[in-house]
Amino acid sequence: MLIPLLGLLALFTAALSALLGMAGGMVFMAGLTLLLPVPAAMVLHGATQLISNGSRALLLGRHLRAAVLGPYLVGALLLGALLWPVRVVPDPAVVFLTLGLLPLIALALPRSPQLSIERPAMALLAGAVVTAAQLTAGVGGPLLDVFFIHSALPREEIVATKAATQVLAHGIKIIWFVGLAEVLPDPALFVACALPAVLGAALGSRLLRALPEATWQRATRAVLAGLGLLSLGRGLLLLA
Repeated sequence: MLIPLLGLLALFTAALSALLGMAGGMVFMAGLTLLLPVPAAMVLHGATQLISNGSRALLLGRHLRAAVLGPYLVGALLLGALLWPVRVVPDPAVVFLTLGLLPLIALALPRSPQLSIERPAMALLAGAVVTAAQLTAGVGGPLLDVFFIHSALPREEIVATKAATQVLAHGIKIIWFVGLAEVLPDPALFVACALPAVLGAALGSRLLRALPEATWQRATRAVLAGLGLLSLGRGLLLLA
C-alpha cells in the first residue's frame, strides 16, 4: 500500500504547490515523516520536490524573475557550506514544530516593501534562511513566502520564481541527507513519486490560470494557517 499512497500524495501536493505556490511541500514532508525514517523521508522528499518544482518552473518559465535567482543562489550555497561540518538528523518533533511555526510566522509579519524578494539583499537573505529551514525541517517554502508576500510580483511570477529557487534548495537537501541516511529509500518509491509529481505540477498550473486573484490570495493564507496549526499540534504531541 505504500507505493500507491505515496503516488497519490505526490500528485496532490504537486498540484497544490503549482496552484498556490506553497503548502504542497509541507503536506508531502509531513506525510513522509509519518511513513519513513527522517533521513530517508528527507531524501525522497527532496528528489520528488526537485522534480515537481523543476516541472513547474519549466511550465511557467516565461514568468521567471531571473534577477532573484543569482543572490538567492549565493545565500543558499554560503549557508550550506557554513553548516556542512555540523550536519545532524533532526528529531521528528523538531520537524513538525518547525513546519508549524514557519507559516504562522510568515502570516504574522507585517507587510513591508523592505522585505521584498525583488531586493538583492533580501534575495540573498532568503537563500540563506530558507536553506537553513530546509536542512532542519525539510521544508522552507513557508519562510520563503515571507519574502514573496512583501513583493509586488504577480502570482505567475511568484509561483515560477519560487519553483526555481526550490529546485536549488532541494538539490542541496538531497546531498545533505544522502550522507546521513543509514538506509536510502527503495528506488521504487522514487519512481512512484516522480510521474505523479510531474502530472500534479501540470494540473495545478492549469488551475492557477483559472483561479481569480482575490480567491488565490485568500486561499494561500487560509491553507498556510491551517497547515501551520496542524503541524504545530503534531509536533507538540510528539514532545508529550
